[in-house]
This record gives sequence, structure tokens and C-alpha cells, in this order.
Amino acid sequence: MLKYTGLHTHLPPSFNKGAITIHRLIGLIIPLTMLISMVACDVPEEQKLRSEKPLVIMAASSLTDVLDDIGGRFKESHPEVTLAFNFDGSQRLRTQLLLGAKADIFISADWEQTEALENANLTLTKAKSFAYNKLNVIVHENLGATPTHSIRNLADLTNPEIKLVLANKNVPAGKYTRQMLEDAEHNGNLGAQFKIKVLNNLISNESNVRAVVQKVSLGVADVGVVYKTDVKDNVDHVKSIPVPEYINPKTAYPVVVLKDSKQYSLAQEFVSFLYSDLAQSILVKHRFDPENSVPVINQQIE
Repeated sequence: MLKYTGLHTHLPPSFNKGAITIHRLIGLIIPLTMLISMVACDVPEEQKLRSEKPLVIMAASSLTDVLDDIGGRFKESHPEVTLAFNFDGSQRLRTQLLLGAKADIFISADWEQTEALENANLTLTKAKSFAYNKLNVIVHENLGATPTHSIRNLADLTNPEIKLVLANKNVPAGKYTRQMLEDAEHNGNLGAQFKIKVLNNLISNESNVRAVVQKVSLGVADVGVVYKTDVKDNVDHVKSIPVPEYINPKTAYPVVVLKDSKQYSLAQEFVSFLYSDLAQSILVKHRFDPENSVPVINQQIE
């Protein structure tokens, strides 16, 4: 009961404790209600982003055709999503990101470019490979019309009569090619200075492998070295010569979600899709080695 003493009102101790408890409960309910409201608001906001803002994916040029294919299948279950691919040499894409370019996902043709972004604190997830590739020599179909221009194997690459085009040494494919030539010299019984003799025939360094394919296809160069996945039936005037397995580096494609991504959950969904049975079967169709093939050691090529 309330006791009155003049103009002063005194509350019993039990009433005071109850009031304090109620005040504390109200103090908890209000911020909790606000938090729930904020989370609820974020859901439609994220859905709005998915329909209005494209998911930007920077990827190595050797992935152009296969990612277009995989992206189309991803959209079948995400019809509201727009995928914006930016294909180029991995090192050029890395440089763009280091200089401030914005994207949601980065897929490189080697580990070095991805590690540079990790070291710059530009990634949200740890890089992991989802596909692998190998090198292949390509020659123009008219090469070999005369004995002096015939290319049958790696040893013929030293022929001073041929014109060679490669990816730049800073491009993953270019680094792997030069490593392959060095391994061929030391382990392939191709003689001293084999690498130097081959590189003496070099007429052009390209920023990506697709440019190498184009120059050989057009006859600007006689020979090039690209990934095996670049040797396609729809490429005109090009024949291929396989690189022996024991000197052919198996290259990895690490993928990472970037720190500046505004659609982190969607980016994660796309990355997860790359490891699905469907996406892996598409990779095999395009002649990539799938993620569940023999693991690759993190290759650092000087």
C-alpha cells in the first residue's frame, strides 16, 4: 500500500524493485525491437540491390567462354541477377583493383595476383582454386608447307625461320610458358640454351592468351603457346601440338570475394556455385580440369 506523509509519497521496497525490473525490461525491449526492424529492412534492401546492381566479376581472359556458360546456368536459378564480367589478363585486373577499381569477385589464372590482393587487405574470403588448366602449343595451319617451317614438336621451336608470339612474362600464361621452356631445357634433353633460342624467335608479347590465339589464327605469327582450353573447334586456321606432361605445369584458378563487394551474400552464392556438380561438368566440357582433380601446389614462378 501507499503511505502518505504530508506531501511526500513513499513506495514500499517491494514496489521499487518491481519498477526497476520493469524499467530494465523496457530498456531491453526497445533496442531489440529496433534491431529486428533494421534486419527486416535489410532483407528487401539486399533483394533490391540484386535486381538493380550487377554482380561484377573480374576474371582471367582464359575463362571467358566457360564463365559465360556457367553464368547463364547460374541465372536460371537467379533470374533477378545481372552478371557483369570483366575479362583480361590476371595481372592487369589485379593492377586495376589495387588502383581502386571496384568489383565483387576476382578470379585469377595463378596464385600470385590473388595473394597481392590479400596482402593489400582487399579480400573478404580466402582464395581457393575451382579449376585447373595446362599449356598447349598452337601453330598456323599453313606452317609446315615447307620443310624449313615445319613444327612437329617442341624442339622445332628453335627454328630461326618461325615467328613466335607469347603472353607477356608478367601474365600467368606467359610465366608458365617460360617455366615450361626452362624445364624442357633441363629435363627434356633439348640442349643447352633451348629457352634462349626459342625466345629469340619472339616477335610479340601479348597481354592475354586470347590475343596470342588471334595473332596465330590471323597468320601474324606462326606459333604461340596458350592454355589447352584455348584450342577450340571454332578457331580458324589453328592446329595444336601437345606439351609433354612431365614439363607441362598444371595451373590453378583461385577465386576470392573482394572486400568492397556490396553484395557479399550473392557473391558467395556465385562462388559456391562454381564448385557445384553442374558448374564442374561445364568446366570439363570446356576442357578444364575440375576442382576434384589432383591438387596443385601453390606455384610461385620467378
